[in-house]
Amino acid sequence: MASKAIVKRKASTSPTKITKKILIR
Repeated sequence: MASKAIVKRKASTSPTKITKKILIR
């Protein structure tokens, strides 16, 4: 749950890189 909040915050800068890292993880 906390990771989702961090992802949303980071998505502001680079959503593609963040989403790709999460999908790969």
